[in-house]
Amino acid sequence: MSESNIQDLKYIVSLFHDSRTLGSIIQIDKPVKTGNLRTVLTNIPQDTSLDLNNTREITYQLLRLLDIVETMQNKYEAVITNPPYLNKMNKVLKEYVKTHYKDYSSDLFSVFIWHNINMTVTNGYAAYMTPFV
Repeated sequence: MSESNIQDLKYIVSLFHDSRTLGSIIQIDKPVKTGNLRTVLTNIPQDTSLDLNNTREITYQLLRLLDIVETMQNKYEAVITNPPYLNKMNKVLKEYVKTHYKDYSSDLFSVFIWHNINMTVTNGYAAYMTPFV
C-alpha cells in the first residue's frame, strides 16, 4: 500500500472518529479518491482459516466507510432533510461546530441548513421539514 493511500485512510478514519456524534455534518475538506482505496482494500489477502489481526472485519468496515465518503462528497440535484431543532450540543459536537461552522455555531438547525445547501448542485433544490413558525 502506498504512503498516499495510507495517509488517505488515516484522514478518513480521523474524520469519522466521532461520527456517532457528528453524523452528516462531517466536512470532508479534501477530495478523497475512494476508487483507488477500494481497489487496494479489496486486494488485501484474506486468510480464511485464522484472522488474528481481524483483517476481514477491518477491511469490511473501511469499505463501508468509503461508501459513506463517496455519498458525502457528491453534490445532489435535491437535498431533503429534517434538521434538528434542539440546540443541546455535547462538548465534541460544540467544538466541531465552532471549528467547521463558525458563522452558524450558535444554532445546530442553521448548521444543517448551511451544510445541506452546500450538498446541493447549483440550481438544485433543498427542502426542509421545519416546525410551523
